[in-house]
Amino acid sequence: MKLLWRMALAFVVCLCLGVSATQAELIAHYTFDDGTAANSSGKANLDGVLVGNAVIVDDAVRGSKVLELDGVDLNENSSYVTIPDPDEQLDLSATGTGECTVAAWIYTEREVNPHQAVFSQGQWSEGVCLIVRGDAGSVLWSGRPNSVISEDMPPRSVWTHVAMTVSGSSTTFYIDGETSGVNLDRGGPLTAPVRDSAIGKEQAFEASSWIRYIFEGRIDDFRIYDNALTQAEIQAVMTVPEPATLTMTLMLLGSLVVLRIRRKR
Repeated sequence: MKLLWRMALAFVVCLCLGVSATQAELIAHYTFDDGTAANSSGKANLDGVLVGNAVIVDDAVRGSKVLELDGVDLNENSSYVTIPDPDEQLDLSATGTGECTVAAWIYTEREVNPHQAVFSQGQWSEGVCLIVRGDAGSVLWSGRPNSVISEDMPPRSVWTHVAMTVSGSSTTFYIDGETSGVNLDRGGPLTAPVRDSAIGKEQAFEASSWIRYIFEGRIDDFRIYDNALTQAEIQAVMTVPEPATLTMTLMLLGSLVVLRIRRKR
């Protein structure tokens, strides 16, 4: 019983450290668990809007609701999530840190072109973007204005955690918490978004409504931070349980506490 008790306490401590290390810097967070694209970071006016055939569905593997996009590139009728930002909170060039992190769980079965945008703020060379690049073996892709790609491909047909950090002119990619291209030269610092930020699509050229690179698959636990997380912090973000799992875990730990108190009496 003592061992179980110590393990429970260690779990709580690690969980709290993982949350506290990142929560204060979280700008936008979309879990989709309430059936919408509401932002749960605590910052106002950053709720996402489902466009086209974008839907929230239950996912047995994730054990939660997730965003599902059909990947059909029909321009005005394409499916994605747009994030209106009237207060310009997603202008990551204005936070003063010169850094950011974009992270999400993704699932896709697509093996070839076209590219698939996990996130963008206009064209790939504008603002911040994270794209699965189809013509380069489905590696992660970003840049500004230099094109930078990850060393590895996110595996297909399995839930995978992907992340990208920007610090100054350097980009680092992570796949399932492991680095996949470190301090790559993106050609310049963060710039202000040209258009609304979006999950699941890229919009080419400032004066154009040309929507492209629609994601085909599922996205969950999408996050944006205003600094470049460390590898340890990204791994902590990966392992923080979904809200339902976290609630059950805390209930179990609470039961262990009560049981221990009763036994002492």
